[in-house]
Amino acid sequence: MELAFLSAVEQARLVRTGEVSSLELVALHLDRIARLDPTLNAFVTVCADEALELAARLDATPGDAPFRGVPIGVKDLAATAGIRTTYSSRAYAEYVPDFDTAVVRRLRDAGFVIVGKTNTPEFGTVAFTESELNGATRNPWNTELTPGGSSGGAAAALAAGLVPAAHATDGGGSIRIPASCCGLFGLKPSRGRVSSAPFTSLEGLSTAGPLTRTVSDAAHLLDVLAGYEPGDPWWTHPPERPFAETVSEPPPRLRVAVTSAPPVDVPVDPECEAVLMSAAQLLAELGHDVRDETPPWRQPDLFEAFIAVWQVGPALYPVDDTLMTPLNRTLVESARSSSAADYARAAASLQLLARRVVAFWSDVDVVLTPTLAMRPVRTGEIHGRGPEPWAHYQRSGHLTPYTAIVNCTGPVGALAKSPLLASLARTGLVRPGPSGLGIDTSDAYVAYAGTRVADPRASFAVGDAQALDHPDAAFDAIASSLVLNFLPDPARGVAEMARVVRPGGVVAGYVWDYAGEMQLMRRFWYAAAELDPAAADLDEGRRMAGCNPPALEALFAGAGLADVETRGIDVPTVFAGFDDYWMPFEGGQGPAPGYCVSLPADRREALRERLRETLPAEADGSIRLIARAWAVRATIQDR
Repeated sequence: MELAFLSAVEQARLVRTGEVSSLELVALHLDRIARLDPTLNAFVTVCADEALELAARLDATPGDAPFRGVPIGVKDLAATAGIRTTYSSRAYAEYVPDFDTAVVRRLRDAGFVIVGKTNTPEFGTVAFTESELNGATRNPWNTELTPGGSSGGAAAALAAGLVPAAHATDGGGSIRIPASCCGLFGLKPSRGRVSSAPFTSLEGLSTAGPLTRTVSDAAHLLDVLAGYEPGDPWWTHPPERPFAETVSEPPPRLRVAVTSAPPVDVPVDPECEAVLMSAAQLLAELGHDVRDETPPWRQPDLFEAFIAVWQVGPALYPVDDTLMTPLNRTLVESARSSSAADYARAAASLQLLARRVVAFWSDVDVVLTPTLAMRPVRTGEIHGRGPEPWAHYQRSGHLTPYTAIVNCTGPVGALAKSPLLASLARTGLVRPGPSGLGIDTSDAYVAYAGTRVADPRASFAVGDAQALDHPDAAFDAIASSLVLNFLPDPARGVAEMARVVRPGGVVAGYVWDYAGEMQLMRRFWYAAAELDPAAADLDEGRRMAGCNPPALEALFAGAGLADVETRGIDVPTVFAGFDDYWMPFEGGQGPAPGYCVSLPADRREALRERLRETLPAEADGSIRLIARAWAVRATIQDR
């Protein structure tokens, strides 16, 4: 697996053992930020010089901090000494604190290298990451969609491999929502587990927590973040053992309540419900006690009570509210027009609800729900701007009806990834797909591919298919794209592909059917051989005899691969007219064009006319042919 997508724990191990230096690791991630973040806008401030300087110092001095030399992004709602902290508000556009929050201090003490501040909506009040000051963050899986919020910058950076772990905060779902949108693992710690010092958390709603790609990383990062600070209004007893020590242990048989009924009355996408049921079935198959049960979390004024408390947050910032976004101005105006009695009534209502809901946990260990009630929306679809920002805020509740109840009641909330339905990663119960690495022998082609593919999951490198520079069992799958027939030793190439794929993984490839239904080439060589029999010696169909199912099956079976199967892929190739078909043959690149341009003008014209006579033209002059490729697929047996 590519270094940038290794777990944070593994990256820390590599630095600790000297296999990779902190400077190399930080430089790698800064390079990815420089290349990919102009598209994603995950970072609002990048501390490249400071991060490289710190990494060099860490390499030069011994230390035993658990994440020594590992890069991390800090959400731009946490004060960072000497690093611009904007809260994504125009009022704080140039603010540079002279202190760290307790959580940031703990991250530094753990050896993390802060490479920058990640994007968030203004004051983190909404479930999407768009602000007037810092712009919109894009989802790495589909840049037209929201990454969620308010930790959307952290999630986008993590999913794109810009950092191996991210600091995030969650006051109404702001860790779990972007984790769901971006296919990550997000955990909202229990109330009092992580300190908000030197600030407070309004009614204990918000807390910092880990946003990671693995559960193990989340456990290790929670060990770093957790702990009491003097004066904390809430405090949870520390665990008997570090979370990292228990994460790999099998759990006891759990009592799991499964429900898709949200605390507020909104419709739920059937696709989200289907993934929930699949996860529940998996838990039952693992031996857990799974039951259909819903906590008593419905009450008529729940949304209104939550907003009556939530709206006070932006009102506490000592700034000119005309510099705020329209939505936050609306919340501030509502907070100022409410009385102390209104606030106390809402807070008491939430506390009474918490008593009722938390009591439900006397009979269950886990409540399993979807994270989102609908698939991630397009960026800008819910934005909180314009003449009716309040309507947008209410609409965001249709996306995220499950999350805020956990902030109101206090228990831990986690977004768990499941391997059940990879195509449904957007629903939040599925782990993200792997990154992709493309290899070619041409430096120029690799450089060109890098300019054409913006997807942050993709990377490219120069390499030799017959001598891959990767360890054994490094990949889940590998595919050869129209290459096998060009290798000097195809058997060696397939053996090398098999070497770098894990047991149970897939080895595949495809080649053009030069001798059969690659019709645009077959038509050319038939016409050429009629006029010049010597042309048949250049025909790829004769020279590339391995491009057919029996030969491919024998090639893959000979490499010790199992379950070998082949199938044809027919690609319609429609030409607007004869000139559209003929033009590539005058380019001179490849056997057929090379032969064509080598002919004297009169013989080339004769070939052109012979093709014009024999190609099947439609009434409108178009030429419709088929280009067939043969695909082969096999699996790696246990070694």
